[in-house]
Amino acid sequence: MNLLQRTGLRLGFVSFFAAVVLGVVGPAGAQENLAPGSTQRVQGTIHADAGRGMVEMTSRATTLPDNLGQQTAARLQTAEGQAAVQKGDARAKAATGRGVGAADVQAIADQYAGKTVYDSSMRHVKVVRRYMLTLDAKAANGPRVALNMQLDEKSLAVLDAKVSYYPEGKDFSNDFTTDKKVPATVSIDKIERVGGNVFAVSGSFSAADLRPGVMAKKLKGQTLPSVNGRFAFTEVPLRDQ
Repeated sequence: MNLLQRTGLRLGFVSFFAAVVLGVVGPAGAQENLAPGSTQRVQGTIHADAGRGMVEMTSRATTLPDNLGQQTAARLQTAEGQAAVQKGDARAKAATGRGVGAADVQAIADQYAGKTVYDSSMRHVKVVRRYMLTLDAKAANGPRVALNMQLDEKSLAVLDAKVSYYPEGKDFSNDFTTDKKVPATVSIDKIERVGGNVFAVSGSFSAADLRPGVMAKKLKGQTLPSVNGRFAFTEVPLRDQ
């Protein structure tokens, strides 16, 4: 597994772990599922058609409360909180091969208290002279789409791209995804720095013959003939490696 793959796995696990176990963040998480005191804002949208018409999906930035650690400690003392840990442990093992426990939940809560978690972000991987751009959006009670791109560090041209389509946005394990045999096509119409380490980006994408992801047990034997659409983001932060 190369550096790009390891980085992507690490980022995906943090997002998955927080969404499933803490129940406070995740791609376009519903406001009612946020920890009290959290706030959200829209980063951008993805419009995608997977054969049933165009669907709008939203990517959000979630600012977590300063007292998230205290909230989590209290929740872990309840039957509901303990049940959530058990459910999260099972789903984490299925999706990532790694289990989680109450101590892990508390550590994540303490680490992210007062911070902003982004559904979509960009990272500079200096060793391979590329940027990793992830655009992740979800429809309310609908599908989710994740676009993962590798960009040239100088021209910001797309060098490689992967599209993942989740029929059920809340299910982090079951997705249809592209591979090297039938790669995705992503065209960036505009990408520009809009202030500090924040970028705006817009463009389009298409993919055909998507196969179930490695952990997509529910989708085994199925394929997604095609998915295509457009994306427009006004806030994509450049994160530290």
